[in-house]
Amino acid sequence: MLAKPAVLAALVFVMAFSLYGVTTSPFLFGYEGENAAVAEGLVRTGDFRFVDEPSPLRVYGGTGEDGRVYGRSGFSQALLEAPFYAAGWALDSLRDAPPEYRYRELAVRFYNPFAAGLTAALVFLIVLITRRSTAWAIAIAAAFTFASIAWPYSKIGMDTTLMLGVALSFLAVLFAARSPGVLSWALVSPAVAFAAATKPYGLVLALPLLVMLWEPWRRADREMRARLAAALIVPLAVGLVALGLLGGWSFGRISGTPPYEPTWAAPLNAAGFFLSPGKGLFLYSPLVILGVLGLVPLWREQRTLAIAIVGVVAAGVAVPALTSYWSDETWGPRYLVPVAWLLLVPLAWWGVTRLRRIVIVGLAIVGVAVQVVAVTVPYEYYVKISTPFNSTLATDSINGLPYTAPEPPALGHDSMRWVPELSPILWQARILLSTTSETLGGSPSTFRYAPYAGKPVKIDLRDAERRFGIGVPDFWWVAGPYAARSKAVAALLFLLCVVASALLAVAARRATRLTAPALRSL
Repeated sequence: MLAKPAVLAALVFVMAFSLYGVTTSPFLFGYEGENAAVAEGLVRTGDFRFVDEPSPLRVYGGTGEDGRVYGRSGFSQALLEAPFYAAGWALDSLRDAPPEYRYRELAVRFYNPFAAGLTAALVFLIVLITRRSTAWAIAIAAAFTFASIAWPYSKIGMDTTLMLGVALSFLAVLFAARSPGVLSWALVSPAVAFAAATKPYGLVLALPLLVMLWEPWRRADREMRARLAAALIVPLAVGLVALGLLGGWSFGRISGTPPYEPTWAAPLNAAGFFLSPGKGLFLYSPLVILGVLGLVPLWREQRTLAIAIVGVVAAGVAVPALTSYWSDETWGPRYLVPVAWLLLVPLAWWGVTRLRRIVIVGLAIVGVAVQVVAVTVPYEYYVKISTPFNSTLATDSINGLPYTAPEPPALGHDSMRWVPELSPILWQARILLSTTSETLGGSPSTFRYAPYAGKPVKIDLRDAERRFGIGVPDFWWVAGPYAARSKAVAALLFLLCVVASALLAVAARRATRLTAPALRSL
């Protein structure tokens, strides 16, 4: 007898969260410090603002009319992250020393691994419901965990909560479509509101999912149609109005929000999200290439599901592509993180022959290697050593660089996005190889770059940690104030990941023997 779906989903969460917990960052990246500060304010003041006293979490934010600093993020992450901060605060309060942020800073770093781990469990359930295959559900959840950009973003964060919101909305709509009823349709609203409360355009990402409700609504009788429509629309409208009022109350006190400026370069931006060497999803999460191919057989078998996937991905691409600012210094296409996992789902419809499954495994290995580079080498290192080539910063504002840089190119950040020699995948891999060579007693690597314009440059990658203060591997337990006791915690998490992965592999193998049809060779 196969394990219950809830048990397998729990194992998927343990597998993903444990892996992400081992490899999470020793610092909060980008806007995550601001999100943590909002969670801190929510716990200690009951408001979505920063505390008035000095705090190491105090970063970015916006000054309101009352002179206080408020977070610019939505409500969802603060609500989910608050328990992490509260747990760390409770541990800090037990210390005899003056109040410090030792455990608070550490605890909030595990929020994004938690959100990404939950998403992995939801991906498992989504594939299980749509494909009706335990083996495929486990396989795609594992691909999401180990071979997609979900892994590096479990430590970078920034859009992990919205990814969770989209997955939660997807599962809620699937449940409502397959079990039409007033309660199931009413449950769609909180899931969609969660996505919208993370970022306003989360509503744009979730709305295409509602296409899956059309057919069950059409088949219902007139009275049931009215009840289903009311169960969906009324709670959703009330929730969105409430979010609008809360957002106006909180964010209305902050001025200086940058406008959304459309650009005629939108088609180029959209293509860049998939194909560019600096931001292309096909490079940073190569399994989605096969997922795109899988949309064809999925369209034949479950057209509404295929339309929903295409609609959400299209919305996720259009929102950032239409603006002139189509991504920043993060691993791959940051703004596609909330929707990129959807392109893994069709793998279950494409991999129906032995040869195709071999191709999936081969590309998954490549995907794992790409993510290992991302999580091991901090992205800040790439930004520090390559900035003169991919930004408009003046070279004399960068101190301590081990080379003389030419004048920055006019393309600004676009050089990083489009010039193959400046692809972060290439640079980060060389950094990892150089550091590994030094650790084993070998020689460091030298990176040579001959730009299309300007003089060639040779960059010595020797001793990155000493020069830039960034260690490799970039994990929270390697160094710092937590290193003395944290290695045991990291070892325990790693063991949990191995055990959960092994149990899932056994379950997938057993499910394959019991239910899988004979495979064609080609």
